[in-house]
Amino acid sequence: MNESDRMLTILQVIRCLNSLDPHMIGRLVTSWIKEMCALDSKILTELMVIYCNILLNEKNFINTYSATFLDGYNSLPKEDQGRILTGVKEALLMSPNQLELVDRLPEAIKTIMGIRN
Repeated sequence: MNESDRMLTILQVIRCLNSLDPHMIGRLVTSWIKEMCALDSKILTELMVIYCNILLNEKNFINTYSATFLDGYNSLPKEDQGRILTGVKEALLMSPNQLELVDRLPEAIKTIMGIRN
């Protein structure tokens, strides 16, 4: 699957999340984050780049689901948390819009990433 197909698929999933029960969303996001940990580092970073691009297009998404993401992230073992965090940081560094992306992150996520305002 190429990057544009991945982005389209992810956007479709994101837009469907609102139709799910909040408890189901939490379970889905947690299992999705756990599965990402099994990916090769290069693929994980590529996926995080796509998520960063989505964040630029879906402005309310990160704020709506940030607590759900954090719950999923916090449920991971420390090693897996490190893998996710590294993938996100690499994706941010690769983005030409990194300052805009960082500005959109909720404070709780910035804190976990060690980003200070």
